[in-house]
Amino acid sequence: MLFNVDVLDSRGRFIARPDGWIASVALAWEIDSFGWHLSPAHYRMTLERRAVMQSHGIIVFSTAPTMILEKPERTLRELKAHFELAAQRPRPSVSFRLRASS
Repeated sequence: MLFNVDVLDSRGRFIARPDGWIASVALAWEIDSFGWHLSPAHYRMTLERRAVMQSHGIIVFSTAPTMILEKPERTLRELKAHFELAAQRPRPSVSFRLRASS
């Protein structure tokens, strides 16, 4: 898994920057914290980003940071289930670009 890469469509246009990315099956992992996603504007942007990724055929797994800390086995089980789901469908024509170091 790569973290915070730019996901691109078949023409090289930016789709999203998910928290985690498994390129082999085009699976995005979004870790949606209350601090960054709770305001009405941020929540709307989160939903819009997810919808755009899904419209390109990307499987999106969303979780809260507290789930990772409080229920790591469940989080891993669900991540694996999403990976298996993504592996069962034809991989969409998307790519990724590593972000430049600052």
